[in-house]
Amino acid sequence: MPTSPRDIYALAEQLGKEENNEAALRSALSRAYYAALLESEATFPQGTRLGQESSHAVISNSAQAYGRGANPGREHASTIALWLPKMRRARNNADYHLNTVCTPQDAQGVLARALAVLNLCDKIRSRRAAVEAAKADNPLL
Repeated sequence: MPTSPRDIYALAEQLGKEENNEAALRSALSRAYYAALLESEATFPQGTRLGQESSHAVISNSAQAYGRGANPGREHASTIALWLPKMRRARNNADYHLNTVCTPQDAQGVLARALAVLNLCDKIRSRRAAVEAAKADNPLL
């Protein structure tokens, strides 16, 4: 059965409730980031990978490019483009730097931002659909 970024986010939320379990908090933070990343990938047209650019950077750059264009919801895309790299740095710390502390506040901060990204992606898709519907009703637009 396929899963969705929202399903991954729901797992992150469950893990984030385990405030006395640092491994769970690290996993919550990581899962929340991936939920936001995957939702962004599904929302924005993907550019091509340049050289050694990571798939994460391609997705973030696609949000940034969308935000620069005359696109419905571009202001939300610009916000997402700013947040994804910050969330990725937090995810890298949680996944790779086990000698640092991951607090409940760290996990909750990324969870909140990830949920905001999921919701902003919904708004972008909704605005895009409204524009397409208006164009279908009036081909001169």
